[in-house]
Amino acid sequence: MEKIDTYSDSEWFILMDVDSGVCQSFSVPAIRKEWVKVEGPFESKGNAEKMLSEICIEFRARLYLKDEYRIKHLQVERRSSHRADLAICQSYEGERLSSETGWDQYIGECATGVQYVCHQSNDPIGRTSEWKKGQAVRGNSVPAGTAIASFRNDVYADDHAAILIAERSEGLEVWDQFNNPQKPWGKRILGFDYSGKHPYSNDGDLFSVILS
Repeated sequence: MEKIDTYSDSEWFILMDVDSGVCQSFSVPAIRKEWVKVEGPFESKGNAEKMLSEICIEFRARLYLKDEYRIKHLQVERRSSHRADLAICQSYEGERLSSETGWDQYIGECATGVQYVCHQSNDPIGRTSEWKKGQAVRGNSVPAGTAIASFRNDVYADDHAAILIAERSEGLEVWDQFNNPQKPWGKRILGFDYSGKHPYSNDGDLFSVILS
């Protein structure tokens, strides 16, 4: 995938306006902006979707085919990662987030903690039903403060969510909380190569960046 600052009218290119998130269907756009160019032709619809996997993971996407082999256009809505201020995370240590009105229905839940500190950091992350799986955390230099979660088959299944502090040799250091058993907002390590119970809540290898 190559970002370019011009456009092409070749039928073998998808041109995506990365500002509006809308692809043109093989037509020269009226206004030149920054575009993402994806080369074809594609042998099949499955091959096309594989070629576009980077876009489809990062964006909400619907694929339209011109015919058996050629993509007509791709409509997308941009998704992004979210970060909480680590000083704000520190300020709530030992609390159950959150007893504040509007947040108290799910007080103490892991997702509530992540949603609350992101909200307090002016980077709201949205409902868990809107969360999508981004890149794996381990080995990818994910910035401190990033909201992360474990996913099953690329879907958030209400297992666990946390705020990344740092990747350590032994695992991911995070801010998190949970209710069963009850643990208030605080730091812990999600270990690598974990072999204990409830891996989707404790295994650092299973955590990815949350996109919404």
